[in-house]
Amino acid sequence: MKISKNINTQIIAKILGLVTFFCIRVAHAQLIVASKTLVCPNEPTQLKINDKALNPFDFCVTKLNERFGLHYFKTCKQVTVEDAIIMAKMMNGHLATANDEQKNSFLFNLLPNDIHWIGFVQNPKAKNFNDPPNPASGWEWMSKASFARAYWVDGEPNNDELNNPGMYAIQGCRRDPLWCDESGEKKYIGIIESKTNIIPPVISPKIKWETGETTQTITVRPQQSKYYKVSIDYGVYTITDSILLETPYAKAEFSKPGGCNPYKWKPVLEANAPLSDLNIQWTFGDSSMVNVKNPDFMVYNEGFMTGTVKVSSNVCGSELLNNSERFELFPMKDQEMVTTEVQLNQEIKLTPKNEGPFTYSWSPQTNLSESNVFSPTFTATKEITYQLNIKDDFGCTAKESFRYTIDPDLLIFVPDIFTPNEDNLNNTFSFFLVDGFYGEIKKLEIFNNLGEIVHSIETKELSWDGKIKEKNAPNGQYLYVITYQIGDKTYKKNGKVLISR
Repeated sequence: MKISKNINTQIIAKILGLVTFFCIRVAHAQLIVASKTLVCPNEPTQLKINDKALNPFDFCVTKLNERFGLHYFKTCKQVTVEDAIIMAKMMNGHLATANDEQKNSFLFNLLPNDIHWIGFVQNPKAKNFNDPPNPASGWEWMSKASFARAYWVDGEPNNDELNNPGMYAIQGCRRDPLWCDESGEKKYIGIIESKTNIIPPVISPKIKWETGETTQTITVRPQQSKYYKVSIDYGVYTITDSILLETPYAKAEFSKPGGCNPYKWKPVLEANAPLSDLNIQWTFGDSSMVNVKNPDFMVYNEGFMTGTVKVSSNVCGSELLNNSERFELFPMKDQEMVTTEVQLNQEIKLTPKNEGPFTYSWSPQTNLSESNVFSPTFTATKEITYQLNIKDDFGCTAKESFRYTIDPDLLIFVPDIFTPNEDNLNNTFSFFLVDGFYGEIKKLEIFNNLGEIVHSIETKELSWDGKIKEKNAPNGQYLYVITYQIGDKTYKKNGKVLISR
């Protein structure tokens, strides 16, 4: 940033005051001037090409330099920000800005004695960055100094955010505050950046509105909000500009009521007409408010409640909005832990009791589809407990917890009798894994009625032929134990089987 470090406090104050002044003044730098920009449907409205875009005595720029295919010009005299923006548009360009350190230095050196605040950067990572809705946020000095403020205008300086995000504004006055006409209109030398090297001759330009008219002034009657475009042919090239005429509109965002008694409801109304031009009526249950955009309701009743907003235009005499919504008010409460037994690899949907326009925070995030939604899903791979913290926009909080265990009862079918009599029918004891089995069989053991093990096998073919040490086992009941594993846990399935020859 090209600025003296010993600049005195008085100069800084004047700079900041001038920057603040620009915030107010530059909003009307248009090639098209409208008699009104907020109109009633079908209301006749006059559009006019700004005189400055057609008068050769008001337009004067000279070439300074070029860089990377872009050409740089300065205004011939000190001009207001509004006039500089119009000249930039007439040059098919913008007021110059820099989006890197090298360009910042290049632009400063074009007029090293005439630019004072050079080196503003709009930092998207700044704590106060909020664009949209506030495009004036997030600005700071490249030098990291803390005493500066920046100005911003829709469309300027070079507010082409798709192609030039994170801008460095370089417009300003020289170090001598008297160089800026502080007693009257704030004026300075403007730097213009353009893709063209041609300075247009402002002599008898040809005008063409999108309506087909070719006069400097036209009258339109928009039925609804609409952009009107015009082109101006200077002979060497044609420039275009547009202006938005808006008809009154209103829309409401109905927030859900808060989760604690007393319940709070804070809807928001958006409208493009001044509050004084609107008739606004809000109701929430038995309560009502009028002529406010952001009402703050508080009720103590639970159950169902209806919120309504009606908006009409006093100027146009028309209804703009009539919306209502029914809400169920129920208290947000802590819940006892819910324990559920599920099968391995089963997909589970978590469903809390407290449902509403709340902020949800789940932990741990293991296997969760999302950790900040009302009802996430997860796949059961092991025993786990999920904790849920809930809060709303009004300071109300609640907690819920969900514990999930894996069902150890595998899908195994085991017969209760077999007949090892060598007739080739039901000669061996074995079991069947039903579709959906998800564990791993490890061992089959057979015990007699004295608790003595008479058979044990750990191969893939887990069965018993009814023999003990190659001799037929006596008829009667035997105890079987099937050992299996789920994940890193081992389980046993017990039962009785009868030998009958």
